[in-house]
Amino acid sequence: KTRPLLFFNHNPKAGGESIKKIIFDFKNCTVDGSLILPRLPPRWSAKFSLTDVIAAIDSDNCVVLLNEFRRGHRIDRDYGFVIGNIREPCSSYVSLWSFASLGKGGHFSAGNRSGYDHLFGRNPPYFNSTGDIKRFREWLKMKQSIIANRVRRSYRRFGTVDCWVILEDFQNSMLRCLMLYEEQGGFVNWTAPKVTELVQYVAKQNDSHMQRLLYLPNDTEDLSAEDAAKMREAQQGLENYTKSSISGSNQNRHHAPCSVFFDDETSQLVIRGKEEFIFDYFGYEGCCKKNFNRAFVDGVDFGSHHAIRAILSEKSALKGVEDIHIQNATTDFNTSSSAIKVSREIYFSEQLNLIHGFMFIAIFVVILCRYHPR
Repeated sequence: KTRPLLFFNHNPKAGGESIKKIIFDFKNCTVDGSLILPRLPPRWSAKFSLTDVIAAIDSDNCVVLLNEFRRGHRIDRDYGFVIGNIREPCSSYVSLWSFASLGKGGHFSAGNRSGYDHLFGRNPPYFNSTGDIKRFREWLKMKQSIIANRVRRSYRRFGTVDCWVILEDFQNSMLRCLMLYEEQGGFVNWTAPKVTELVQYVAKQNDSHMQRLLYLPNDTEDLSAEDAAKMREAQQGLENYTKSSISGSNQNRHHAPCSVFFDDETSQLVIRGKEEFIFDYFGYEGCCKKNFNRAFVDGVDFGSHHAIRAILSEKSALKGVEDIHIQNATTDFNTSSSAIKVSREIYFSEQLNLIHGFMFIAIFVVILCRYHPR
């Protein structure tokens, strides 16, 4: 069964904006998943069936977004290929707290801050003062389970996702998801700028020769001119090509390293608390640890040299970046208008049917009261 339509179920504070930047590089329209979800009731006419709504979406150019806090459903996978995203829970808590401490995000809103103002950070940009660390730990004790609730809301029991983008292995896991989506009949423009960057980055990271050069000292006197040039290119490329380049993430810009904020007590609050199911399912090795169970999540080791080479060879991406024709991405969000129009017709048709139903009942009651013999 082919599933050419791409769904992205966005879990907040786990690299979702970075994923969207890459997807939007080859999908130039979006469809709000809330317009077609939850499912259409069986009583609706064939004209308004979910199958027809999905068919109206241009799968080559559009992506269905289940934005933050929208609940995924198993049936999503019947109609499209679903990408989800996840992050180690302790790191998620630090990111959420520091982001709110900067006055950003929904967690900073008045309702969420009520009674907790004194527990947000006061010493940007890294919030790693003794006082801020203490405030974070107190906030964590009071706001426990936020991350667990968010993940459960987005993914229920994880059966709603085809492929996971793991923040701790963003590039490899993102590339894998694009490959699997294409295998299901989906369209990926491998020459789109950010997609090309992603492929080239993974190629550099997994090129054994480059890896050896990256660990050499900056002094290139003992190297051949060719190797010295390669080393400088690789070092400069990876220096510029941080997470903020390929994934668009700025997680290290608004807080100190995750481990700074946790001690044994607070680590156990997360590992053995409401988020325990996340550690168990993905095999995270501990609080603020980047390692996870790759075999379970990936099926195969897409981080291996040979696996990446096979992928890149298939996509003709082992040429230099200069040899790849890069198409300028265009943004035309009008493309999804037909799908959205159908979805809105469904919604307003149902509302109209309800109004007609209430009117019929009201008229029937009036007639009954008027003519019923006393």
